[in-house]
Amino acid sequence: NEVNYHQYEPEFAQLLSVWQTKNSGYRMMAKSILYRILYKYLSDVGHDLYYSDPYHRLIPAQELLDTKFTENYSIASLATLCGMSETHFRRMFHKLYGCTPSEYRLQKRLLRAKDLLLSGEYSVLEAAHSVGFSDGNYFARRFKQENGMSPTAFIKQMIVEDGWS
Repeated sequence: NEVNYHQYEPEFAQLLSVWQTKNSGYRMMAKSILYRILYKYLSDVGHDLYYSDPYHRLIPAQELLDTKFTENYSIASLATLCGMSETHFRRMFHKLYGCTPSEYRLQKRLLRAKDLLLSGEYSVLEAAHSVGFSDGNYFARRFKQENGMSPTAFIKQMIVEDGWS
């Protein structure tokens, strides 16, 4: 598949404009535009590349971890889902994603928690519980490890950066 990269110019121009003007909510808008560009690109060429890759067998596990990250799945159940032995599944998953399935799930949980905190509709504890953490203190520790600041400091920083009141 040959890609006409000029077709992405309007989206990149819009992204640049949003980023430079920095109006309220510009980060979320920029992410939205990037996701739209990525979707368009993957629709054009990514599907063939993705499924021709020998790691395509990991797709069921990745999709499950992406959509049901609040639940805990054993390596055995994920490996079975992909039709692999546990050892082969672990090796392939780590090679493709650069982390273990548990770390991958943790990243999904923390990313979703950030979104919930940014919405302003969830307290730290509510966000933690919504993404599958039963212990708010453990959530705060992992959030700080991953983001370099506590969830509360993260919220305060976002308020200052985006001019929330």
